[in-house]
Amino acid sequence: MKVLMSSPTVEGLEKMLNRYFYSTSYKIRPDLTITNSKGVYSAMQVKKKGSRYAVYEATEKQPKKAVKPVQKESAAKKCSSFGSSLRKSGSSSSAKSLRCNCKHRSKCK
Repeated sequence: MKVLMSSPTVEGLEKMLNRYFYSTSYKIRPDLTITNSKGVYSAMQVKKKGSRYAVYEATEKQPKKAVKPVQKESAAKKCSSFGSSLRKSGSSSSAKSLRCNCKHRSKCK
């Protein structure tokens, strides 16, 4: 949270708030909530830290979305028997035209 203003008294903070907003309607309640003529102002928070009062930007924590790891599809398919990469053979683009690059070609299907 970012500190916007600080004062040793609540009255001093009220004066700073009203100067900040060019207004006279901002008040700080005893429970340290900021109000104006329209109601509670929730974009800022007042907290007492030590012997001073400070106004902070209110930051609402957004729940993090679960991110699934992205699996990259490998360009090369693997040989079903030995796990080596397959290469295209000839000009045909069908799956039957993939050949094994491994040294066990005679055993690969």
